[in-house]
Amino acid sequence: MQSLLWIYHFCDHKYCFIAGRGEDITQAPSNIATRVGKRFTLLCAGEKKLAWKHQNAEGVYQQLTLGNAIEDDFKDKYRLIISDGKFDLVFKSPVLRDAGKYRCVVQSASHHQDAELIVFESDPTATTNVTDNKAMSGDIVAYSCEVKYHGRWAPVMECTVNGVVVEANNESSRNIAKYTYITELTPADNRHMFICRIYFDQPQPGTVGDREANNIPTTDNVLTDCTMPDITVYCKYNIHTYIYIYIYIYIYIF
Repeated sequence: MQSLLWIYHFCDHKYCFIAGRGEDITQAPSNIATRVGKRFTLLCAGEKKLAWKHQNAEGVYQQLTLGNAIEDDFKDKYRLIISDGKFDLVFKSPVLRDAGKYRCVVQSASHHQDAELIVFESDPTATTNVTDNKAMSGDIVAYSCEVKYHGRWAPVMECTVNGVVVEANNESSRNIAKYTYITELTPADNRHMFICRIYFDQPQPGTVGDREANNIPTTDNVLTDCTMPDITVYCKYNIHTYIYIYIYIYIYIF
């Protein structure tokens, strides 16, 4: 009974995937993120003839290739690189609606491998309340990293200060990933280097296929970094500090 439920769970309109999904595919496509207009390639290779499909916003798969050519409706968007089993899909100039799932399929069977594509509206941006990358000890500093995107999988961030992981506040909303970290600088801080690594985490609720177990992204699937220019921290002296300095100079000089 358990095996029957497993088979039912992985039925995809036309096929039920009882065996491994990657049979006959020797190189599977990887999850990827790109910026609008930035050319990139999804890789796939196999021992048999392959095809590419794209799952649209309604969850319907569109056939992108016919034999060894791009379908007429998509020739302006893609091209193929075919050699020695390779069947790579080149995106000439991706747009936001290109985000989603891409499927490399063995033409003579139901075997396939999927890859998720996130499209960033622009490069990730890092901001802070610090002016001219200089701050004083005792100052409250706020760092933020933000990126606007389209795709089924929400990007998340792991942020570090001087290489140490910090707990940043997740202020993300749909199609905007944003993390903020607020800290008080101490005299021990000479320099602050703030970096957030952006990676796939999990599907957004209610999206098509968010229960599928194939090619689940992990924290190892880093997409890009969001980097803040280094902040130099200067020591802030109070009245007591100046008194101590005066006494020190008086005793040892006079």
